[in-house]
Amino acid sequence: MVKNRLEDRVAELEQMLAVEHGNAQSMNEALEREVELRLQVEKQVLVLQQRFHDSKEDSRISSSCSSHSRVDQSLYLDAKTVELQKEVASLKESDSLQRLRAQKAVQRLKDVENELKDLAARNNNLKAENGELRQTIAKLRKELQGAREAVDGSTDSELSSLQRVKRSLDLKCVAQAIVLFIYVTLITLCIIKKLSCFKEEELSEFMDKLADLQDTNSSLVRQNRMLEGRSRDIDHYNASFEASSGHYKRDLRKALALLRDTQRVLLRERENSSNQSIISQLQEQLMDAEAAKLSALRGRHSLESELAEIKAQLEAALTAKNAAEDKALVLFKEKSSALALVEEQDEQMQNLLKKYKGAVQQSAVDSIKIADQFEQMSDMEKEKEKLREQLNDVSSALEYHQQHSVEKHKLQLAEQRIRDLEAKVELEASQKLRFEVMISEVPVQCEQLHRKAFSLGRLDSNGAREVRNGKAGTDNRAEVFWETPRRAAEGADG
Repeated sequence: MVKNRLEDRVAELEQMLAVEHGNAQSMNEALEREVELRLQVEKQVLVLQQRFHDSKEDSRISSSCSSHSRVDQSLYLDAKTVELQKEVASLKESDSLQRLRAQKAVQRLKDVENELKDLAARNNNLKAENGELRQTIAKLRKELQGAREAVDGSTDSELSSLQRVKRSLDLKCVAQAIVLFIYVTLITLCIIKKLSCFKEEELSEFMDKLADLQDTNSSLVRQNRMLEGRSRDIDHYNASFEASSGHYKRDLRKALALLRDTQRVLLRERENSSNQSIISQLQEQLMDAEAAKLSALRGRHSLESELAEIKAQLEAALTAKNAAEDKALVLFKEKSSALALVEEQDEQMQNLLKKYKGAVQQSAVDSIKIADQFEQMSDMEKEKEKLREQLNDVSSALEYHQQHSVEKHKLQLAEQRIRDLEAKVELEASQKLRFEVMISEVPVQCEQLHRKAFSLGRLDSNGAREVRNGKAGTDNRAEVFWETPRRAAEGADG
């Protein structure tokens, strides 16, 4: 029975080892996918850098009118490269985390393999001890049989001593079986505690990950609020810029009208070739108007590019916020399911501990019953000795009466009494054999009850019902065992 339990436990641990191997393989595949994704991102960064360098070379060749657009493109590419570098850093961090998890999984696999090796060694030791005990029991039974055959004609004291030795050996076997069962249950409880510790570590890692995601979500929310404030400021600035651009347009129209007037005046003055000082002043005014026009155009282009960049950042922040909210919802669902699973496992552990305590108490009660049965056997041996003494007395009295030729009626009464005593002796012998069979069946029944109590963690209500039936059967057998000597005593008194 203990061997079967250990083999079942070894099979369960092998299944757990296979599951851990599958988890390690899945982690390795995830790591490979992360590495491939990182390589793709690095390639994209290289391509973007090459494009950036190409755009720089093209910008040197292109005209001065497209300088603002190139600067905007370079700024956009710089921002994009920074984002990609951040993504690469995050991917590297996730890669390192996955590697750490893989190392932890490998360490757990090694621990489980070591436990399997220890259990296999303990199983082999228990098998060897069991084989030695069986050999010693077989030898003692053979010796007892031989002693019984050899001392059929010997005294009853030697037979009683051999029976005492047999009882002590049976008690030792029962005690060894109980110790073995307790040892196996302690091993299983240690393994269950280790697995619960592993699950608590995984739950703590999951909670840390959830806290990190919540922090990132809060930071994204703060960034989103900052970007919204900046967008509002940009809208106000855009409105003011539009108002100022209208003012600049009016100034530009005035400058153009002034330019046309000056050109007309210059034409007239050239025709008249006079007033050179007025012409130089008008030329300076014309240059100032052109410079103001160029500065207004540059400010407008820079504001438009900054507005487009801020809108792109706002869209990216909104998408990141939505993704973070989705991840947070998924993690909350996983957290609730994990907490429910942990509660179920705690309830199962408590039920298993309660059933184990009940089984230990039942085994203690069974051992007490076995001790009481052995005491009853010793009392029956004493009664048997008394009956044999009475039989010897009656037989001696019968011989005396036969030798002294007593009356026939008294002789018949004595013979009837002798037959009654012989029937009682035969009844006592049959009861003794029956009690010995019942005592030999008690350790097997105790072991079956221990096995049923041990497997209660994996069985449903049917298993509990079987244990109750087994207990009822043992109670019935105990009642029969207690009633049999009482009936025999009543028959002897009758």
